[in-house]
Amino acid sequence: NKTTDIYWAPDSVKYFISFITMATPLGEECSDVFTEEKVALVALRELIPDVLTERHNFDNDYQLIKWLRARKFNVTKAAKMIRQHLIFIDTYDLDLIYRWQIPEVFEKYLPYGIFGQDRMCRPVQYLFFGQMDMAGLSQCGSVNDFRRFMHLTELSAGKLCRELSVNCGRQVDQVTLVVDLDGLSYQHFYPRALAIFKPIVRELEDNYPEVLAQILVITNSPIFHLAWEISSHFIDEGTKKKIHFLKPNECGRVLPKFIEPSQLPVFYGGTAIFPDTIYRGGVIPERYYLKNILEERQHELTIVPVRAKGSVTVQIEVTEPNSVLTWIFKTDNYDISFGVYFKPLCDIDTSLSAVQKCVLEPRRVDCQVIPEKGDTICHLAGSYIFHFDNSYSWFHNK
Repeated sequence: NKTTDIYWAPDSVKYFISFITMATPLGEECSDVFTEEKVALVALRELIPDVLTERHNFDNDYQLIKWLRARKFNVTKAAKMIRQHLIFIDTYDLDLIYRWQIPEVFEKYLPYGIFGQDRMCRPVQYLFFGQMDMAGLSQCGSVNDFRRFMHLTELSAGKLCRELSVNCGRQVDQVTLVVDLDGLSYQHFYPRALAIFKPIVRELEDNYPEVLAQILVITNSPIFHLAWEISSHFIDEGTKKKIHFLKPNECGRVLPKFIEPSQLPVFYGGTAIFPDTIYRGGVIPERYYLKNILEERQHELTIVPVRAKGSVTVQIEVTEPNSVLTWIFKTDNYDISFGVYFKPLCDIDTSLSAVQKCVLEPRRVDCQVIPEKGDTICHLAGSYIFHFDNSYSWFHNK
């Protein structure tokens, strides 16, 4: 039926598997060959001398080798991947991500956290995916909020790896991921949630290669096994070797093979006390939904009609460089195209044709369903223009 078609579309299933394992659907693993690695590293360094800085975390061979492995030691492709990564960092201001304030709902209700180390001194990430309220979560933040949070987790894991390298006296550059699917149901295939996470999963694959050493999936769910049967042919053999499946009643016997009992939570058969600060799942209170937050701020809203085949611009003057510009809006009915543009202060022409830079590419947003929330860092003082475009609609005012 129609609902089943939405839930079980092969592309959605592929990215569901990719999301919970953070594995590349069409993975590009490569066996370690020391001579090949050494030659490739020299060649890669010659191609990117301008980006070999500590700021971008390309200061040692252990980091560079990940990008080479992700492209099967094709040096040209690895160099291109690195340069695209730097463009990505600049586009989303990820160098300044530690200035970002994590939304309270993420801190309290995302069932994810890092706790302890595995037997190789690698940090262990826990994702209680089966208890994640996907429908509720998708109504609590913007795509950019989720993007920042997931990239922040990767950056935090990388920072912890570097600290453990010093403390353990060995190179630590990967993590172990434990994914608990207890409670998995059809709600985890909520269409809006999949639409949010699909592009973010792609970004993680492209910008954080070879992060996972192993994925331990705890499941006894027939839903997951069906999804795996559908999607496993998208995942290469090298990535499959990293994934280990175990049933809930096998945790006490299997997990200690990977994680010392002193580092393993009691509820998985270890002796460690799992911190209360890491949420283990449940329904998110509706007070965190963007639509309810917006209703509480009705007195701050301005109602603006956008005619069919027309558009509306809103100009914001920013006088302090590196200010943060935020927005939230909704339509009563139908979607609207939204983009953000920049003009220098000296430019008195207010037309979009005079705009020098597109800050946020225009795209149609379904803000009649869930309010659209976002922000950007204004690196330069000047005029920032919100452009609400309804030119594609022949009949509907918005």
